[in-house]
Amino acid sequence: MKIPSAILLALALALLPAAFAGETGDVVTRFAEASPGSGVSIAIPGYEKLGFAAGETAQAVDLKNPPENACVFFLTLTLDGDGEALWTGGALQPGEAFTTVNLTRALAPGEYPATLRYDCYSMTDFTPLNAAEIRLTIEAR
Repeated sequence: MKIPSAILLALALALLPAAFAGETGDVVTRFAEASPGSGVSIAIPGYEKLGFAAGETAQAVDLKNPPENACVFFLTLTLDGDGEALWTGGALQPGEAFTTVNLTRALAPGEYPATLRYDCYSMTDFTPLNAAEIRLTIEAR
């Protein structure tokens, strides 16, 4: 029996919070089907928390596209609630990482529920593949 990719992705994302219990900054990679029926998996790194410097727009991060992927990531970090985009990244090739990001605004100290969205595209013609959203907390200190 073939399981639809949307269900596989939902299951993978549902398991992320349990994998992070008590951890800050750890990465757990889950796999989602690139597109329905393709049989090709995409490794999606998940994060429970991102630690940011309060009052600063430039932030150190380690947001990766695992080297085993055969797709390009475009990432967007948004605040939950109002959906404000704090950062949007350009094309991230397999094996590459964003190590710094510049937020659209500095955050005051506190915790912020947020979503890191992965939009995945074919490396050859940028055909849209699957997407994933990782719910996380930004800790601004």
